[in-house]
Amino acid sequence: MTIKHRSKLGWLKSEHHDLLCEIAGLKGWWDSRDKAQAPNLGEMGRRVMNLHDRLASHFAKEEEGGCLTKAAELRPELAANVAQLLKEHQQFRSKTSKLAEKLARGDFRNVGQEEPWIEVQAILAALAEHEITENSVLAAAFGESYRDDEEE
Repeated sequence: MTIKHRSKLGWLKSEHHDLLCEIAGLKGWWDSRDKAQAPNLGEMGRRVMNLHDRLASHFAKEEEGGCLTKAAELRPELAANVAQLLKEHQQFRSKTSKLAEKLARGDFRNVGQEEPWIEVQAILAALAEHEITENSVLAAAFGESYRDDEEE
């Protein structure tokens, strides 16, 4: 493995960790709100749009960096997983963008209820699963080079 790929692997591992922390932070924000009041859809929309922007940058770097493609080359049995992960990138971009716009417009029947959060939570759960799957694919392909971040 080249130094270039080793460096990208370290970046990816760090990015995946940061994204999972960001997901946890968004969940924490929701859990800590004043439940006696209707949710602040504007704030929720801003947070979802921030996540969207972060994902767009993250996914673009993953796609340009080639580590997932390299993983499929090294371990052909991972090719279907890699193809699915790359396909999901566009789906997450689209879903987070549409949801942020929906939140900004207040397009929910029961704003005082959990309805807006249910949509956010579904995306966050799928995104967390996506990032965990990416970590598993990269660890399977690159072994200790991906797992051991002390050497990056």
